[in-house]
Amino acid sequence: MIEVHTVGPTGGLPAAKHYDSGSCITIDFMLSEPAAGGTFETLELIDGEEVKVAHEFRQGDAVVFPSHKYHCVQPVVEGMREVLIMEFWVGEVSAYL
Repeated sequence: MIEVHTVGPTGGLPAAKHYDSGSCITIDFMLSEPAAGGTFETLELIDGEEVKVAHEFRQGDAVVFPSHKYHCVQPVVEGMREVLIMEFWVGEVSAYL
C-alpha cells in the first residue's frame, strides 16, 4: 500500500498506541515538513515505563520500522506536513492488482 498523508494545523495522529495493522514493514518519507509541530514519536519501554520518544524526521528523510511498532504524530501547529507512506505486506497478491 502507498499513501500520501498531507495535514495542516491541528492535523496529526496523537494516539500513542497506533500501529499499522496487517503489514510487516512501514517506510515513511518526509516530503515536506511543517514549520512547527508534527513530531514523529514512538512508544518505548524505558526503565519499565512506556515513554513517547520524539525522532528527528526532516524533509528528505525516511523512517523504516516494523509495522506493529506503536507510533504517533503530534498535531501540526504551523505549515503543512506531507509524508509518503509505504507498507509492505506478506501474503497472496490481491485479485485487484
